[in-house]
Amino acid sequence: MCDEYELPYDGAPTPESVETLYSPCNATRHEAEIISPSLRKSSVASSSSSASASSKAASTKAQKKRAATTAKKPKKQPMPAAVEDSEMQDGSEPHPDEQQTGSPTSKKAAMAMRKQASLDQRRRRNREAMQRARQRDKDYMDGLRDSARDLERKHNALLAQVNERIAQISITGQLNERARGLQGRLQSARDQAEALKRQNLQFLDEIGDRIKREDRMEGLLRELMREQSTQELMLTEIFRESISESQMSIFYTEERAMREIMRSRSDRCQVERQGFAGAAVGDIFGWSTQYLYEDKHFFFSFAKTFRNQSAARVMDQNWMNAMKMVSYRSASEIAAQRWQTLQKINDDTYLIAREALDPEKDGEYVRLLYLRFRLREPDGSFAIVTQSVLREEASPYERVGEIWATDACMWTLFTPVAERRRDGSELEHCQVKMVGKSTVGSETTARTNILESILGLLRWENANVGPMLSLDNSSS
Repeated sequence: MCDEYELPYDGAPTPESVETLYSPCNATRHEAEIISPSLRKSSVASSSSSASASSKAASTKAQKKRAATTAKKPKKQPMPAAVEDSEMQDGSEPHPDEQQTGSPTSKKAAMAMRKQASLDQRRRRNREAMQRARQRDKDYMDGLRDSARDLERKHNALLAQVNERIAQISITGQLNERARGLQGRLQSARDQAEALKRQNLQFLDEIGDRIKREDRMEGLLRELMREQSTQELMLTEIFRESISESQMSIFYTEERAMREIMRSRSDRCQVERQGFAGAAVGDIFGWSTQYLYEDKHFFFSFAKTFRNQSAARVMDQNWMNAMKMVSYRSASEIAAQRWQTLQKINDDTYLIAREALDPEKDGEYVRLLYLRFRLREPDGSFAIVTQSVLREEASPYERVGEIWATDACMWTLFTPVAERRRDGSELEHCQVKMVGKSTVGSETTARTNILESILGLLRWENANVGPMLSLDNSSS
């Protein structure tokens, strides 16, 4: 490989350096690559600065050496430093006439002129060498461009020939067997796709028709269900009316009502005579409670005295709530039964009906009859009674015994209690006593019904007397 070269700018290039620069190896390299003018100038500047530095160092070393030689040989006349420098740089001996004649100033001027002429000559040679290198690069690039244009022209000619041959094949219809086979397969695929498209459209039409029919059927079914629910409600109402009018149509006269009242009084006296032997006495918010559970009947006696309350006023409030069919059971039981007044016998006696859910059939009701009345006892107390009515005909319900309070006798007595003050005035209080019996339904719901009866005392007190819990303790 060829060595790299440096092109001095200020120094004097030797013939060897010029010869190395334009050697065949370097010429080949310049022809293979393109050197930009800016890159060439920078390389020339760097090489010239390095050459000037090396020449200065060499001249300084030569001066020191000549000084040492002159000191050893004092008899020989020393030469001027400028002549020695020129001889060291040019490599030529000074003329004998110039050594013998001429002043030192003229010799220095002549030496400077020769140096300047040599430097100009070398610079001219460098410029000519650079111009020749640029020309060679330009010629090489022009040759490459011509080659590229020739190749592009040949490519376009070949491409035109190929396109012309393809056009001739398509026009004349000279297709080979492979192209014919592919064309047939393409046509069969198109036919199959068309057939599938028609079949898909047919399926879409059938699905749309089926969806329309199903929507129509769903609409008819919803309408039929609405009509059926409406008819069921109407039939239920008709059934209840038919029960009250035909199967349970009972007309109570005052005499028949009086017989039921006397029977209810007899039942109450029997409960009071029987007593609650062995039953513990409880206390629930001031209510004295005694009760027994015997032979599927719940016997009870609840009592409480309300101070500063009139017996007549408490009785009137309770009768008003009784006429409004106010119930003291839980919300779930209230929703499962309904009360209705069937007959007014007189101002103090009414025949009422209670509709409870049938334990045998879901959604159906059982109608039970009760006699509700109020009266005044000989001892001056008031009573409000709810008594179940005995029916002579057989009951249409087989499992009516599983319903709560189908056989009930519930007396609520309001007895005035007088208290004499120290100043001689009397203060009236009201003692409320609930006594009677009632069936409690099936064995599975007996405990729940008994508990509801006891908790109903608090609801009764809140509805008829007043709030059982007062912030100012007015009840005490």
